[in-house]
Amino acid sequence: MATADLGERLRQAREKKQLTLKQVEGETKIPEDCLRRFEDNCYDFDLPAIYRRGFLKIYTQFLELDPAKFLAQIDGEGKSRTAGRKESTAETDASQSDEEEGEGESAAESGVSPGKDWRTFLREKLRNRRWLAYGGGIFILLLVGFFLLRPSPSRDLEWEELLGGDGADVVYVAPNAVRRLTLSAQDEVRVLVREKNSKQKIFSGILKKGTSEDIAIRDDVQVSYSEGSALTIKREGGETVCPKNSGAGWLEISY
Repeated sequence: MATADLGERLRQAREKKQLTLKQVEGETKIPEDCLRRFEDNCYDFDLPAIYRRGFLKIYTQFLELDPAKFLAQIDGEGKSRTAGRKESTAETDASQSDEEEGEGESAAESGVSPGKDWRTFLREKLRNRRWLAYGGGIFILLLVGFFLLRPSPSRDLEWEELLGGDGADVVYVAPNAVRRLTLSAQDEVRVLVREKNSKQKIFSGILKKGTSEDIAIRDDVQVSYSEGSALTIKREGGETVCPKNSGAGWLEISY
């Protein structure tokens, strides 16, 4: 069988099975371009020999032909060999050839040919509906997690946030003033009252709209609040103290 007849034998066997090159590619995972070259009697193209031999062996087996005859014809078996070739060298070459064929078969079965880069691999995976489903599921989970875990703008302020409010209103009260304060809420407000020097807590809680709280104090105090525009502070003598800022902040009342 002449080398020029190999491609025709492959084409005839394929057409006998009524298969296109594209269908053979789907069955064997051998790139269509390689199949076309084999049928055009081109066996020395830009592809490592281990892949060319492995792909050819798989293709001939798929077509129910004898792969050994094809490989022997291509490798030039039957021609006279040099008289001085050692038997051990021949055995080594045969073993190496089997390893190369095995690697070519593994590459074909995995569906990743050496001519493919990561972009080609990614495009193939994107065509796979299973991969699209996995990617869509991960995206939805990330989206749900973002909305569930993001901070709520309406959450209650922490005490440390109240203590770190913008600015301070300092109110100095006469030394002989009565040390009693009344906190009144025009809207819901969270309040923390503690002694200025010892930081001891005197009162903490949420004042509902329209409620008030009487507090007895012994020393200078610091009043922290979540909503300044909703809070009014009255001394027992009737003097009213209103925070200047509308949001969170704090003020000091000194005697």
